[in-house]
Amino acid sequence: MHEMWRGADASGSWVWHVLVADKSWTMCGMAKQEDVHGGESTDRHCLACMQVFQDEVL
Repeated sequence: MHEMWRGADASGSWVWHVLVADKSWTMCGMAKQEDVHGGESTDRHCLACMQVFQDEVL
């Protein structure tokens, strides 16, 4: 089972990332930050994370 985490993308916009098994990094290579507060809600997903996730489950 994979966990999602809301964080910023390279442009600073909020997106949902997919975390790796140890939950310290995202599948796109971003370190998970524990204290990410604020920002707007989002229904956008990190395309890089989603591509790695898709490749992993296929």
